[in-house]
Amino acid sequence: MERKQRKKTNRSSNHNQKQEEEAAMAESESAAESAAKIRAEGGSHKKRNALVMGRRTWDSIPPKFRPLPGRLNVVLTRSSCPHTVLGSASSEDVIVCSGLRSALRTLASPQYSTSIETVFVIGGGQIYK
Repeated sequence: MERKQRKKTNRSSNHNQKQEEEAAMAESESAAESAAKIRAEGGSHKKRNALVMGRRTWDSIPPKFRPLPGRLNVVLTRSSCPHTVLGSASSEDVIVCSGLRSALRTLASPQYSTSIETVFVIGGGQIYK
């Protein structure tokens, strides 16, 4: 009897894992579509890239190198206070977003889409969960 319950639990766990993987794949495809839209909407010749990273990845960059120069640094955080994330690095080269979808929506907006060449997601394992 206990063995049947374990098998049932394993099947349920595998089903949930498969659903999570499918959702991550769909979000990845959505991210690729958003990035393509950003590239397609073109604009000025003086474009720069956007780097999307989690807050821990941002924190791993030594403060003297933050924000990474010549690029728009997009920091993802669950924190409701962006100034606590950025510290003294607040500038026009850094934006804080609550998640990957929010970041891609922001980058696809007219304010940024004309000046962004390519969007790179550079890390933080939590971004993909």
